[in-house]
Parts: sequence; structure tokens; C-alpha cells
Amino acid sequence: MITYVWAAMALVWASPLEITVEMLGGAQHTGQLVELDQERIVVTANGQPQTLDPRDVLALVVHHPAGPADSITTHWIELVDGSRLESSRFLVSRGVATARLTDRDVQVETRHVRGVRFHPPDPARDAQWREIIDAESSGDLVVLRRPNASLDQLEGVLHDITDEAIEFEYDDQRLAVKREKLEGVRFFHPTRRTLLDPLCKVVEVDGSSWNAKSLRWAGDKLQLTTTGGVQCDVPVSQLARIDYSPGNVVYLSDLEFELAECTPFIATQLPAERILQLYQPRRDAGFEGSGLWLADGGEVRQYDKGLAIHSRSRLVFRLAEPARRLSAVVGIDSRLQGRGGVLLVVLGDNRELARQTIAGRDAPWTLDLDIAGVRKLEFLVDFGDALDVADHLNLCNARIIK
Repeated sequence: MITYVWAAMALVWASPLEITVEMLGGAQHTGQLVELDQERIVVTANGQPQTLDPRDVLALVVHHPAGPADSITTHWIELVDGSRLESSRFLVSRGVATARLTDRDVQVETRHVRGVRFHPPDPARDAQWREIIDAESSGDLVVLRRPNASLDQLEGVLHDITDEAIEFEYDDQRLAVKREKLEGVRFFHPTRRTLLDPLCKVVEVDGSSWNAKSLRWAGDKLQLTTTGGVQCDVPVSQLARIDYSPGNVVYLSDLEFELAECTPFIATQLPAERILQLYQPRRDAGFEGSGLWLADGGEVRQYDKGLAIHSRSRLVFRLAEPARRLSAVVGIDSRLQGRGGVLLVVLGDNRELARQTIAGRDAPWTLDLDIAGVRKLEFLVDFGDALDVADHLNLCNARIIK
């Protein structure tokens, strides 16, 4: 259970909440939020209410005319259900953690807290921190910072945490460890629970996010329950976005390949492992570098999610749960200046669903397929008219709609 200690607020939010609802198919609906729960979203525009099914929604974006309030993050908190809080203060007393968000104190029992980092993300330490957080242990951990940018850990029992020190029991002794020496702490949980996918992710203006399994709009706040059973209220002044993609969408770049075959146009004596290394699909990045770029007329857009595929490649995905549609924006990477061309074939359970020739000079093509009942999804990217030169196909925002 979670409780709030509210800071004094200058005004009670009384104005209608202006939002934009982004649909999975690309359409947008802008208006005032009237009703919201896990069953439906009701938006009024020009006095006309419109009811939307959350299963068809990508995101709900809140408009704040004054812009978000400034916040200072000094603590990065991860809950056991994947929710993440960005806080300016973190204390623990008798098994209850208090985190200071932008406008309020949030209290959470430590049984819901996985780990707390006391320093901002740092490429020199990020991988070590993640390894420590994800590893098995038989007790709580304090994570020590070393001068050479490495991390070390001690296993014991965490007690109270103040602004100055961590009370830590180690080898039957209670120690007061200065916080300045620590990268963070990790709380021990005897069993790791299997959690359902969230209905949505509720994002606050300070960057905090809650993985919600249910929610309800209550006029001046959003009431939600996380997948881990934490109940909380997010005031409208702090609500930035409700992202429905965790419950509605799976990106292909987040799935493992059942099969990935790459065949160069010119025969080579290189071992299969080396060929795969050179030609294997790129996840969320192009062969030309970061991002996936497509040009439409004179406008170039960069996408953060998707696959870059070299000809000739064959990719197979095995879908673990039912799906409704497959969608993507498809084209040759615009950094190749109009060169390249491929044949794209998409199959579902060995049945051809789409066949399209794509040239570097073409405008992006929208792929939108009904894949209801499909379990095996296959992509063949074949050679174009110019051998395999510049055959770098981008499947941007390639996603499966549940």
C-alpha cells in the first residue's frame, strides 16, 4: 500500500484537461478528457464526446500550457514491478521508504522497492549497476563506489536510511555507512514474483513512471494500481503521458529471432558467424549509424524503434501470444541518398501476406497487415536491381498490435 504526504498547493486544478490521444493506426484525437478507466477513454471535442477503446490507443498526451515545473533528481528508484521514480530525496524508517517527487512525498513499503541509485546514470558504471541489481543474492546489498569507476558490494541487512547515512547490518554488526561512499542500495526479496504485462505506463512530468494494471480518472488526479499492487494517485499537474504501448504493442526489435539467415550476393569463404556479424539485422539503429532514417519528400524523419535489414536476409519470429495487426513504416535508409532497392516479402504461417519492391528513391511505404491467428511471422528481404549495394531496408516502428 502507498500513501502520500501532499505539499501545499497554490491552486486546485479546475480547468478541463486538454489531451491528445494518439491511435495505433496513426490518427489523433484532441480534446478534453471526460472519462478514463481500463475499459474506455472518453474525449470531448467541440462539445461532441467520443469513446475510444484503450486497446486501439498508442498514447494519451497531456497538454500543460505553463510547461512542466522544474525538478531536481538525485535518486533513481526502481520498484519490483518495473515502475521507476525520480526523486530529490530518499529516506527509510521502519520498513517504509519516503521519496520526494516534484510536488509531494510518496511513501512506499520497502517490500515494493528493488533498488535505489544515489548517482545519475554513468556509462562507466551503468553495466555494473545493472548486473548487481539483476543478480541473485541472499540479503540486502550496499553498493560501494571505487576510485577506478568500479563498483563493489556488501551483503547484509538494510535498516533505516537518513540523509547522511545508511544503517546496515554486516557480520552481526550495525554500521552507519556514509551515503557519499555509495552508488546505491538493493533490497532483498525472497521470491521473485511473476508479473503480468501492464495495461499502460503512466509517466509524470519529472520522468517518474508507473506500470499500471488499472486506473481511473477522478477529475483532479489519476488513481492507479501498479502490476505489483502499489496504489497511488498522480495529480493532474504532474501527469505528462499515458503510454499504452506496453499493453497494446510489441516492437519487433524487442523480440528474439527464431531464425536469422544472411546471404551475401557474392560468395565468400568467411565463416557463417562472421557473415552474420557483418550482415545481421540491426535493432533500433541503421547500418549507417544511430537511428533509422527515412525521407518523405524533403523531410527526413529519424525513428528510435525498428529493424535495419540487409539483403539477402530471412528473419523468422515465433509469436508467443495472439496478435491483431503488424504495422511499420518501410523504406531504404535516407542516408544512402536514393541508392539501393530490395524486394520485401512478409509471410504468416508460410502464407504470403505482402510483397513489395522498395527502391531508395521511393517515398516510405506503410505496412499494415492483419495477422490474427498467425504464430510464425517471416520476413524475406531479397536483392534488388543493383546487386546488394546500398540494400539497407529500414522497418521503422515495426510493431505487433496485440
